[in-house]
Amino acid sequence: MTTKKKVIKSYKGFHKDMTCRGFQYEEGKEYTTDKEISLCHEGFHACKNPIDCLNYYEPNHSVYHEVEQSGQTLSSRFDHPDTKTVSSKIKIGKRLSMVEFAKAVMDYTKSKIKHKNDYIKDYGFYKTAEQCANIKTSSSHSYMHTLGDKSTCIVDGLQDIARNSGHYGASISLNKNNTSCNEGRFGAAIAIEHESIACTTGIYSASVNTGNNGISTSTNSCSISSVTGDYSYSECDGDFSISAVTSNYSSSNASGVQSISAVSGDDSMSSASGLGSVAVTTGNSSHVIAKHETSVAIVWGPNGVAKGVKGSRLVLTEWEFTGVEIFNLIGSKMIRIDGKRYKEDTWYMLENGKVVESKFDIDNE
Repeated sequence: MTTKKKVIKSYKGFHKDMTCRGFQYEEGKEYTTDKEISLCHEGFHACKNPIDCLNYYEPNHSVYHEVEQSGQTLSSRFDHPDTKTVSSKIKIGKRLSMVEFAKAVMDYTKSKIKHKNDYIKDYGFYKTAEQCANIKTSSSHSYMHTLGDKSTCIVDGLQDIARNSGHYGASISLNKNNTSCNEGRFGAAIAIEHESIACTTGIYSASVNTGNNGISTSTNSCSISSVTGDYSYSECDGDFSISAVTSNYSSSNASGVQSISAVSGDDSMSSASGLGSVAVTTGNSSHVIAKHETSVAIVWGPNGVAKGVKGSRLVLTEWEFTGVEIFNLIGSKMIRIDGKRYKEDTWYMLENGKVVESKFDIDNE
C-alpha cells in the first residue's frame, strides 16, 4: 500500500438513507478526520473503480455517489482484490442513477484501455488493438477490447475487462469482478460471474448478467437487459426494449417508450417510467411501480404491492396459500390512479377482494 497527498476521484456506496458503517453522510458535504487512517479500519473509504462498490453495497438496497478523496490517502496495492482507497477527507458528490453508474464503469474501462495503434499490456504480453480481434485472454487483471466490425472479445481471468466498440461484435466477461461493455450496434455484452457488470449502448443489442450483486444496462432502442443473480439490478432506457430480472432481492426498471420491466424473483422491485411501458412482478412479496401516466404496473404474485403516478394503471392480485410454496389465484382488479379515490405514490394491495393501502412501510424497508 502507498500513502499519497492528492485529490482522487472515486465512487462510494451507501445504504439508501445515506449511511455507511453507522455514519450519516449528505450530498455536497465534506468530511474530515484527524485520526490515523487505516484501510478497512479508519477513515473515509471509496473505490476508484465503480464496480468495486458492489463488493460492499448491493444495487437493490444501496445508492452510489461520486466522491473526491483528499488529505492523507491510502490505496490498495495492485495485487489487492479491488481499488478501495481510504482518505482523511472526502467530499460527497452527485448521486448516480444505475445507468450513470454503469457508464462510469464503462468510462473507467476506457481509461484502462489504450487506443488503436497503441499497446495493451496483458501481464507480459503486448498486443495492438487490431491484434485483439477474435482472441481471448485468461490472465488475471488484464484488459482487452476490439475495434473492428464483426469481432469478438472474451476475457476469462479474475477481475478482467472486455470491451467491444465495433459493429456486430460480442464482449464477454466470464469471471469474478469483471466488466463487459459493448458500444456497437447489433452486439452483445455478457458478464457471467459474481459481482459483474454488463453494459450495452448499441441498438438491437443484448446485455446479460448472471452473477450476484451485478448490474446490467441497455441504453439504446430495441435492446435487452437481463439479470439472473440475486441482489442485482437491470435497467433499460431504450425504446421498445426489455429489462428483466429472474432472481430474488433484485430490481428492474424500464424507462423507454413501450418498454417492459419484468421481475420473477421474490422480494424484488419492477418499475416502468416510459410512455406506454409495462412493469410486472411475479414473485412473492415483490413491489411494482408505474412512473408514467400511461404506464401499467402489474402485481402477479402473492403478497405483492403496487403504486403509480396520476393517470397510471395498477393490476392487483390476491392469492391463497395452499401448501409449501404453492399459491392459488383468488382474484384480480385493475385500478386507475386518479388522485382522489386512489392516491399517487401510495402502495396498494388486494385483500379480501378489496383494494387497500399496504400496512407496511415499504419505502423504508
